[in-house]
Formats: sequence, structure tokens, C-alpha cells
Amino acid sequence: MLDQFAEQADESSEVLLRVEIVGRGPNGFQYDLQFVSSDDRKDDDVELELEEMRVLVAARSVQYLEGATIDYKETLMGGGFSFENPQPPLGG
Repeated sequence: MLDQFAEQADESSEVLLRVEIVGRGPNGFQYDLQFVSSDDRKDDDVELELEEMRVLVAARSVQYLEGATIDYKETLMGGGFSFENPQPPLGG
């Protein structure tokens, strides 16, 4: 998936994963993940370097993602990101 996005991105731009908490439900936080070019980063995004990839975190989400892990898993049903977050949901 990342390779496909990178091919479409302008060669002068780098592809980053942007993470934001957009709400909460009965089972915890709801996350929004987007692959964005470095040109599309928001002014208040916090940039992290994780292993082989740069990740942007929405400023308002940083405190709620401390200690969280993001993993990409391939299963028989397809692939997707999974979160393990030790932080309680807002108001929880």
C-alpha cells in the first residue's frame, strides 16, 4: 500500500503516515490514518522517526498516544493497522 502511494506522490515529496485520534467509542479511541506527502503536513503536526518511516501525529492527539504501538498485520481477510494504546479513552 505504501509503495503504491509513493509511486503516485511527487518525486520531490516524501510519503509519511499521519495519525490522529478523531473520537472514542465503547472500545476505546477511534483513529484516522492517512498516507500524506511531506507537502501536505499540517503546521502543528508532531513528527516522529520510527524505524524506517516518518510519522506525523496531530498535535491534539500526542498526549493520548504516549506509549501506544501501531502495527501493520496481514491476515486472510486482508491487511490493516492495529493499535495497542495503554491510555484510557477521553473521559474514561
